[in-house]
Amino acid sequence: MNKHCSKEVYTTNIRVSAVHIGDSIALKPMIKSNRESIVMRNPLIVQWKKKNVVIFPFGVVVFWDFSANEEQRFFADIAEHIVHVQESPLRETGKVEEGSQFSFRDDRITVPSIDSKSIAVISLILARSLGLEKQELNLEKLTLQFQPLVTRKKSSLLGYVSNRKMLRISGEAMDVHQITSISMSMLDTPDLVWDDTDLCDFYKDLLEEYEIEMRHKQLTYKLELLMQHSEFILHLLEARKSFWLEVTIIVLIAVEIVLFVYDLWGAA
Repeated sequence: MNKHCSKEVYTTNIRVSAVHIGDSIALKPMIKSNRESIVMRNPLIVQWKKKNVVIFPFGVVVFWDFSANEEQRFFADIAEHIVHVQESPLRETGKVEEGSQFSFRDDRITVPSIDSKSIAVISLILARSLGLEKQELNLEKLTLQFQPLVTRKKSSLLGYVSNRKMLRISGEAMDVHQITSISMSMLDTPDLVWDDTDLCDFYKDLLEEYEIEMRHKQLTYKLELLMQHSEFILHLLEARKSFWLEVTIIVLIAVEIVLFVYDLWGAA
């Protein structure tokens, strides 16, 4: 897609890199310890070594014009605030240039000025896209785990699957559902674009370009299907539990009867 493209020679060309470094990042302690370097609080933009970096609570960090070495040093600085650091984090990169108007083409984004608002909007879209990709991959792995259970369910062989395995898969489905539900509240339009018509239109165009809303709907639909399978598994586990409880009670009653009869014979 190519919207409002300018033929102007750009004066600035910045590499932007979004990295999904962990499950979540604790922002409050970072805000307390970096008050002087904060450029914006929502989303959280801070200056590190005179360069901008945007940090999101759902585990994504967006670097503006950082080298690979600088990224690693920054991660080392905030490591204590990252929950479940990813060994091979997902990454999305692009280039941002200054031009006469807002536009984008492929991975190249043009803005009239690379200011805090432009940095916030572009970072927000990249972070959302990467967050969705992470959840899509989690969902894909979970679907592969559920597939044998669904197949056995159709062929009435689900009874041969262990309770522990079914409980683990069901628990993972609930975890993914919870993480996705929390992180995808980020689909709300940011307040910073409401008072700027051009920036708001640009934000909506980027939202469409990265297919954020469509991908979120697809993710939600697939999650609902998995949750239905998960609920079935939980009901089956409960039924198994009830069955074995009934069997245990029957066995105990039978033992009591045998002991009672034995006592009668002994008395006779």
